Amino acid sequence: MPDLALPGSLAAFEGRWRLDRVIRQADGPEGRLKGHATFTRGGPGTLVCDEEGEMQLGTAPPLRATRRYLWRSGGGGIEVSFDDNRPFHGFTLGVAAPTAIHICPPDRYEVAYDFADWPIWRATWTVEGPRKAYVMTSRYARD
Repeated sequence: MPDLALPGSLAAFEGRWRLDRVIRQADGPEGRLKGHATFTRGGPGTLVCDEEGEMQLGTAPPLRATRRYLWRSGGGGIEVSFDDNRPFHGFTLGVAAPTAIHICPPDRYEVAYDFADWPIWRATWTVEGPRKAYVMTSRYARD
């Protein structure tokens, strides 16, 4: 089996990425987002991840969408927080397919990263709750 080129540090994510996202709802229209994710230095051991793009949900008019997260080095991996510093999830570096879970009662968010084709990578979120049921797959490629 050949050695995989995997991201080995937080710095590997720095820069601008093309972002293509598909949201498949269990009971609702499919959503698509095309845009960019930009990882910029936000202090020692921190990258600020800004996502922006155009979101199309079914036949509704497109909307501008933005998100911000904080990515930090920690514990042999990366700890991801919301932009207000609330913890979101963490994952291990040097692994082709790390996973993580975020519980926000009554909802459950599970992510599976895929770094096997680095520097192209994916994050697939499976979200379940009383009023939520969708799978969101985001593909990132260097811009």
